[in-house]
Amino acid sequence: MVAYRRRGRRLWVKRCELAEPVDAANADRPEGELTAAEAAQWLAAFDQSAQRHAEQLAKRHGIPFPDSALDIAAARAERSAVRQ
Repeated sequence: MVAYRRRGRRLWVKRCELAEPVDAANADRPEGELTAAEAAQWLAAFDQSAQRHAEQLAKRHGIPFPDSALDIAAARAERSAVRQ
């Protein structure tokens, strides 16, 4: 979707981009329900993600990456101190 900034902070979007076309083959399917092909694709992606995670842990000898929340909080505090 493309948005245009006009008149200061207002964003404008073309009407034709707001409505998504309905796929006639899946029109009777409840929203959020996956087809068998979509479910298989999701499970394959999940398995690939789990495999990559296991590979990363193996490279780090089982030590997970540290939580970045503390680094982010410190960077924010430092940036706030500089601004004041």
